[in-house]
Amino acid sequence: MLAKNELNTNDIDVKLVFPNVERDAPRSVEWLSGEIGNSTMLLMGNSEKDADNIVNMPDDQKLIEERNRVKEFIEKNDQLNWTIQFKGKAVGAIWVDLKDKVIDLEKGKKITLKGPSPHIMIGDIEARGKGIGPKATQAVMDYLLRDGEYSTIYTRARTNNQRIINMLTSPKSKYIFKEDGSPYTDGDGLEFQNFKYEVVNEQISNT
Repeated sequence: MLAKNELNTNDIDVKLVFPNVERDAPRSVEWLSGEIGNSTMLLMGNSEKDADNIVNMPDDQKLIEERNRVKEFIEKNDQLNWTIQFKGKAVGAIWVDLKDKVIDLEKGKKITLKGPSPHIMIGDIEARGKGIGPKATQAVMDYLLRDGEYSTIYTRARTNNQRIINMLTSPKSKYIFKEDGSPYTDGDGLEFQNFKYEVVNEQISNT
């Protein structure tokens, strides 16, 4: 599902644009190569097996898979999707799951990650550490909250992804997420922590 608007951030060099198969799929192939690609996949919440399968896939097959993935993102009706651009170059993606997601845990148990829940990936290693993630996330949060439709926003992170956790909980952030429940281990043996941001007695202005 295409977002209703492309989004500017508080940095003229960082913009959120509509996904495009021909533009974004080749960039994704670059991001998902080698040790860096493997690390990116693991931090995003993929199992080691799935990460290895994707990273070690031949590039021509990987391009087909990434084209299909971007196309699927565009066509989903329960998700908002943007490509993150930095100085006109695609460097990552940010998306919002609008519906609740049931997650399988160990021993047949389940947990629900409520929607809407934004998620982000900065795939281009050269773009990391430049504050792009917080700027993109704030723009999406502004977008979700400006009309008053939502009062709580949810997300989750791998417990070993300290960069994302710091971004979500930073006291310098406009939107400070708090832990939502205890850490849990999913069916792939990966540990996650859910987070939520609640609007309490504040007015969100149009931005």
